[in-house]
Amino acid sequence: YLLDGFPRSLDQAKMFEKDLMPCSFAINFKCDDEVLIERCLKRAEDGSGRVDDNKETIMKRLKTFHDETDPTIEYLKCIEIDASQSVEQVWEEVE
Repeated sequence: YLLDGFPRSLDQAKMFEKDLMPCSFAINFKCDDEVLIERCLKRAEDGSGRVDDNKETIMKRLKTFHDETDPTIEYLKCIEIDASQSVEQVWEEVE
């Protein structure tokens, strides 16, 4: 299976492995929160259409992400790729 954005929680990861199969590997695209905030705010400037693309909401979403997903990343022993680089550089690492 190739899954994007799943599992988001440790419970989901354990359920997947119990019900389907062990995870072969997982990739975590790691990026500093400040870079992510800048990118989301830029997306808003470019007309993303998301009404929640503002700094306060983005910071809340990041906190939820870290609270839910960081333990999952640790559990799955993810391969980490520096996503603060350019799209081309990130793609090179993925290949």
